[in-house]
Amino acid sequence: MRDAPFSGLYFMFYTQLKRVFPETQSNSVWSPLAVFGCGLAAGCFASVITQPFDVIKTQIQLNPNQFDSVYQVIHYLYARVGLVAFMSGLLPRIIRRTLVAAMSWTVYEQVMKKSMQSQ
Repeated sequence: MRDAPFSGLYFMFYTQLKRVFPETQSNSVWSPLAVFGCGLAAGCFASVITQPFDVIKTQIQLNPNQFDSVYQVIHYLYARVGLVAFMSGLLPRIIRRTLVAAMSWTVYEQVMKKSMQSQ
């Protein structure tokens, strides 16, 4: 459940970005690189959208007695650091989650392509 918003957004962006590449390129030597690139871009987009919510969730988990509501956390973060607080930790998250997701989808796409060719 924790990763559902990221995964849903990732999949949406990934499928939309893959449509950019013509079907004739799917058998190209560059196909895995294109799929990996789509995965990287999709991961970056999904991470940027979900990061503020993860920052808020983390603050609530770290300080359960300090906050009574999500609005208090938002006010606290904004008052202390400003808008940049909501993107805290974005780069490590992009590096970790995006690379793993992009690699997973690239491997999946290649295995499915080989599976379909062997039938």
